[in-house]
Amino acid sequence: SHSHSFGLLVSTTVVKQWIISCCQSTFNADGDRTLMHEDESGANVLLQTLLSLNSIQATNFISDDEVVKLLLESWREGGKIWSETAANLLKLSPLKEEFIVRASSSLCGEVKSQPPTDHAVLELVSEAWATRAKKLLDISQSKSLESVGLHDALLWDSGNQSEFLFLCLMYLLYLVEAKDREELLFKNADEKLFVHILRCISETNGALTNSFESRTVRNQQFVDIVGNVSESVLEGCCVYGIDLLSSLANKKVSNDDDTLNRTLTALTFLMSLLFCQLRGTEGTHEIEDDVNPTSVKEGDSLWYEKAEGEKRVKATVVKVHFDDFPDLYFTIRVDESNAEKQTVAKKLKRSPNPQSNERLESLVSNDNSEVRDRLGRCIVDKLLLPNDIGVNEVAAECVNIIISQCGFAALGLGSVKYEVFKMVSSIESLLCDTMTAPVNELSLDNCIPLLRSLSLSMGYGIYTKPSWKNVTALKLDPSGSISKILDLYENPGWITAQQSCPMQPFHASVAMWLTVALHTITDEETYRRSLATIRLLGDLLLQNGDSMSNSIYILNAA
Repeated sequence: SHSHSFGLLVSTTVVKQWIISCCQSTFNADGDRTLMHEDESGANVLLQTLLSLNSIQATNFISDDEVVKLLLESWREGGKIWSETAANLLKLSPLKEEFIVRASSSLCGEVKSQPPTDHAVLELVSEAWATRAKKLLDISQSKSLESVGLHDALLWDSGNQSEFLFLCLMYLLYLVEAKDREELLFKNADEKLFVHILRCISETNGALTNSFESRTVRNQQFVDIVGNVSESVLEGCCVYGIDLLSSLANKKVSNDDDTLNRTLTALTFLMSLLFCQLRGTEGTHEIEDDVNPTSVKEGDSLWYEKAEGEKRVKATVVKVHFDDFPDLYFTIRVDESNAEKQTVAKKLKRSPNPQSNERLESLVSNDNSEVRDRLGRCIVDKLLLPNDIGVNEVAAECVNIIISQCGFAALGLGSVKYEVFKMVSSIESLLCDTMTAPVNELSLDNCIPLLRSLSLSMGYGIYTKPSWKNVTALKLDPSGSISKILDLYENPGWITAQQSCPMQPFHASVAMWLTVALHTITDEETYRRSLATIRLLGDLLLQNGDSMSNSIYILNAA
């Protein structure tokens, strides 16, 4: 055959030197990460020549190991040589499995390595990694994150390179067909990885100063690109999130507060996905007026809304911009004027007219009462009953999740509402009893955890979503503790002593409790006294101490 008669005009030594020259990145794969740009034009003529040799299948000139190295080099470089030559060779090559093993090992090693510190470089490295990962998934016809190294929950739990892992995954998911994304993340119907990823990317820094939504921006971006997840899968995720939180809270691991708080944040986020007001029984939206930025493609025809309420105009997407990934923005051409402008997804709509509230409300075919009750019961059994919500703030915040997100599907003895009311009312009663002591014998230290527990249970929301309706929803009467607090702050001798040496944590806890309970006060005189107490709290909290957090307490109370 032609392959047997093929002769080389150079020695075997020269060919091997060519291979070494060609495969520098492959030979250095175990060394420092190097940023390689896609060779779109196929400029590596030497690599093209070596891959094109008819004798590449099996000769005395090029060993199997060298063939794999050439294929790996083309995989790394990408572009025309990969798509037109190497990828086609691999489809028939007996070395395909060896290539897959080594390419997989390379990708797995990269996600475990120390990421670049410069964010611009980090984005480029993540994008390049994802491009190679997508090519490997195509060659191996795999729909699993295991082959690229992002399947390991322990890797996501390490927490020291969350931004790198997040960017790698987001770029990869963007490259993968939308229909395959859920299978990648929920292999064998296992919800655990999804929860670990959400926990990893949840932000807990600045929990007092930054809103819940701003701290879960990455979570929302991740969920947007994954697309609709079924209700049953989301419920499984919530149950696993409760198990994770329970194992941490019940161990009371003092040096693992950040993991605990991120788990709590992730659980709250999952609950908000499951109990989204527009979600029907199957977890899908029949009306999708808003545009998911990750689904927008160049050439799409959409409706542009310059400002809410303004007339929408037809527009065509000219370009999708990735330079601030995963925050995508777009260049559009308005059809009627042919003018081009840049915009963001929230100003692009799928329909020419806004959807009416009546149509949207009709999507909810039931209120998910059974699911809500199951999850509420799960939290009670695994987090509230094993812990004292008067001293365990995670358990107290879980009460907020039950009231504001799960709600009460059942009433009566033994119900979730019964258990929650019994716990919270006992804390309020204990606070009243504690504050009944004479002023000179009153232990402010004993009051602080009770006040914080009540506040967090009733929706103050540090690591959970704030809710101002919990006191009313639970039908809790806070008048007893509020009366004791107002009496204390109207005691001239006690106030004078506090002005010279204020007990800052106590005043902050009082401000928290008034924040969530004040709106339930209907008596005009009590309300007036409460406002006067808030002014006093402002003076006491802002005269010294941590001015930023204390300012937040006062602003929330006001």
